[in-house]
Amino acid sequence: MQFIGLCFAFALLGGFLSVVAWVYAEICTEPEMLFNKVYCFINDKFPTWLAKPLITCVYCSGGQMALWSYLILVWTTDLKYNFFHHIITISFTIFFINQIDKQNVTKN
Repeated sequence: MQFIGLCFAFALLGGFLSVVAWVYAEICTEPEMLFNKVYCFINDKFPTWLAKPLITCVYCSGGQMALWSYLILVWTTDLKYNFFHHIITISFTIFFINQIDKQNVTKN
């Protein structure tokens, strides 16, 4: 039962991270927003394989946030690393970003 509860908790973490990633990579990089100059600099100066996970691709940024958030959570708490939980966190983050993107497209 604890395994199922943790799976649900990591799916919720993915939902939270998806909102953070979407706001970071989609809203805050718009012209005249907080990270626009950083976005332009990284997009111009860095190779695509590095720019995407940093800021230019919302899915890549969200996946990176999920990857590292889970590892930091494991390293700083008593949780033991579980590959399945790690995959759940990353997968749900990317899935929820996709859902947010679909909702945003239909509103525009």
